[in-house]
Amino acid sequence: MVKKMTILLAIAMTAMVTYGAVPVLDRGDNGSAHINQALSDLYDEVETPVVTNVPTSNVQASGTLTMAVVPVTNDTVTIAYGATTNEYTFVETNATAVVDNQVVIGTLVVSQSNLIAIVEADGVVIMGDFNGSDESTVSAVIAGTAGNSIATTASLQVADDFTDATLLGGIDMTVTDANIELSTSWMYVKPSSTVWKKMELLAMSADTPTTTASNYTDAVALATLLTAANYTDTATNGLDIPFTESAPTSLIASAGTLTMVTIPVTNDTVTIASGAITNIYTFVATNATVIIDNEVVIGANVTNSQVNLIAIVEADSVVTMGTFNGSDESTITAVTAGTVGNSIATTSSLQSTDAFTAGTLSGGTDMTVTDADILRATGYIYVKISAIAWRKITLEAL
Repeated sequence: MVKKMTILLAIAMTAMVTYGAVPVLDRGDNGSAHINQALSDLYDEVETPVVTNVPTSNVQASGTLTMAVVPVTNDTVTIAYGATTNEYTFVETNATAVVDNQVVIGTLVVSQSNLIAIVEADGVVIMGDFNGSDESTVSAVIAGTAGNSIATTASLQVADDFTDATLLGGIDMTVTDANIELSTSWMYVKPSSTVWKKMELLAMSADTPTTTASNYTDAVALATLLTAANYTDTATNGLDIPFTESAPTSLIASAGTLTMVTIPVTNDTVTIASGAITNIYTFVATNATVIIDNEVVIGANVTNSQVNLIAIVEADSVVTMGTFNGSDESTITAVTAGTVGNSIATTSSLQSTDAFTAGTLSGGTDMTVTDADILRATGYIYVKISAIAWRKITLEAL
């Protein structure tokens, strides 16, 4: 703090010596006011804010779990956040009943995939695929320092464990004057490492956008006026506030539903195709001697089989599968949001009436940015700061 104040005082003194007389502080005078005024004068003279520090990005806390040996019954992985502690317990593939937070044991790869599916369903952390060293990166869902308090413990075979007792490395984002600076009537923006621009902040003549053509000074029809091209300035339409034509749409991922009420039998399939890639997931008996990619081990009951299917499908990173609910339905969601997911084909060959509800995922929408919240016009940027209030920013060369 002392070092920073010394730097600011040096800057202020330089500014006052260079651009004006050094003021004499009498007893009771506010030194900070003089420093702030000197900095403001310096900005006006050189048209460049002083950069004293740099912002930090929002970073997720993370850790590493090693699982190189097939777990045995009652081995556990525990993840605790706040008042919630989730203990994930490994159970045999022939368990008669599978309950929440139980992980079915398979081959090492299947056990790893099953663990990822169960852990991620709780929404506290995400687990990366286990790499060639049988290590998975575990990251907090919530970015920032809050994730540093997530406790991670394990009781597994041999030396398998988390590298640390908590996730680490979470950083909160800070916004400083390195890239943007506010001063009286101006906003300074740093668009590159060496260039600054400034925008003048002006009061508007009215806070509420109008919705009738009679408020314009010309006789152009309202339908013609409601286009972005006409939102320029008072010289064109007699107003310095834009209309709100439409609201932006959010980026939404495509989704569908798979119902699986009955235990699958050998060679039943679930197929998910995206572009040139078709993944056919084939159910195999639990006593299969060799498990290969896209084969799903049939469990002792339908819940086992559902969990195994989720783990194998999500490993291909085309869709995510929600936990099957009480009606044995799972929501399938495209990993890539937007309309592109609407082309993901979903078919199945299962028992009874078990199937997808539709032949493709649906409901994906692309994000649009319209004149509802921000609008650019010659010399101005209009910003909607509330449901009824607009402000405009003047763009000026330095």
